[in-house]
Amino acid sequence: MVTPADPQKSACQARLGNFLARMDDLRQSLLAGLSYSEYVVRVRAIGDAYAALPVDRLGASCVTGPAADAEAAFNQYLRAANAWGECAGTAGCSASEVEGRLQRRWRIASKDLDAAERGGG
Repeated sequence: MVTPADPQKSACQARLGNFLARMDDLRQSLLAGLSYSEYVVRVRAIGDAYAALPVDRLGASCVTGPAADAEAAFNQYLRAANAWGECAGTAGCSASEVEGRLQRRWRIASKDLDAAERGGG
């Protein structure tokens, strides 16, 4: 039996759409490999989409569910950018030195993004 879509969940997903889509695009691009500068461009675009979210129109269940999961994913991508940037700005630091931390952040971000795309949880 197919149940009708929850209108509140659908509205939430629609309002989060660009934010989620940009993170999903980054996640897919990570599989192909990105340079630090390409990564930063993608994270900035996600930040722009985050800033454009109509927070006052998301609704409580969206803010505490999918939006919270999406924000958690974005925070992980930001933390990875910061770690990678610190390494890039340090003489003698190679990407391989931070690879484990980056992979961990990206794995957590991916799980949070999956939860946001499912509608929370």
